[in-house]
Amino acid sequence: MEGITLAAIEVLPEDIIEKIAAGEVIERPSSIVKELVENSLDAGARTIDIDLVKGGIETIRVVDDGEGIEIDDAPRAFLRFATSKIREFNDLVKVRSFGFRGEALPSIAAVAKVEMFTRKRESLEGTRVVVEEGKVKEVTPAGCPPGTAIKVTELFHNVPVRKKFLRSPLTEQGYSLDLISRFALCFPHVHFNVTLDGRSYMTIPPCSNIKDRLPLLFGAELAKKTVSLHYDRNNYKLSGFISQPDLQWTHTRYMYCFVNDRFVKDSFIQSAIIKTYRSLVGTKKYPLVVLKIDVPPEKVDVNVHPSKLEVRFSEPAQVFQLIGETITKALAKTYTGWSN
Repeated sequence: MEGITLAAIEVLPEDIIEKIAAGEVIERPSSIVKELVENSLDAGARTIDIDLVKGGIETIRVVDDGEGIEIDDAPRAFLRFATSKIREFNDLVKVRSFGFRGEALPSIAAVAKVEMFTRKRESLEGTRVVVEEGKVKEVTPAGCPPGTAIKVTELFHNVPVRKKFLRSPLTEQGYSLDLISRFALCFPHVHFNVTLDGRSYMTIPPCSNIKDRLPLLFGAELAKKTVSLHYDRNNYKLSGFISQPDLQWTHTRYMYCFVNDRFVKDSFIQSAIIKTYRSLVGTKKYPLVVLKIDVPPEKVDVNVHPSKLEVRFSEPAQVFQLIGETITKALAKTYTGWSN
């Protein structure tokens, strides 16, 4: 094999650096929906409206009634690593918010056109910010309700190689809808409204607990065939629901796991669930599970993966055992096909 002739080492231009960095956070329209909804939740929103046009490929708009952003901070929100969540590295061990790295808005703005309206509740006037090619183009006063509204258009217009890997609008839309369902499960007190191509698609009214959300998202009959999960001791709290043993699936699509209110696709947690379930029920299939794990922030590292879908526990053996005990105790109430 012939050697490759290498050019001199040079530092990449800033615009290329921003596009590469954005690729670690923004993969498709649902990535943008995730980041914007998480920002809304961090802002204390009680109502979040999500509008998608052509699956989000053409337009994504997320509107919330959260606390809004100060006029001086509004353009600063689009600077990379600009954040209100942490001030020093040690703050990472106690962070409870979704965002903390200051990457979401800059990453979106690097690969799309962004328009933001925002206003603090106590302010008489709001702010409009327009960002193109990662650069703030306009900052003007604006009349708008309290909260924040962000509109994203022309996704990947400047990164055509990434745009061609997007799926059909219907498929991309499905990714976002699945994501919204996860948020709805974890945050029952928040009102979600979803509009697709200008038509109201789904309204998820607020309720007091996850149990009340199950019928709306999975159907009343399926919701009736779940049992509650509960553990609360020694700073560890597990809660949620698992389907009764006569309801099984050939996939893990209905396994929803949250750590400190953050949705995760963590192989360690899934392994604990699957191993316990199969040892009890004697099947190679999977249950429906909604599992929320709450631990002190210093006992879990959420900064493991760029998309924060994986976590690392400081006491993994204890977490594995608690998941097993909690599921075993729950299924023991309704299933007599095995004995302790």
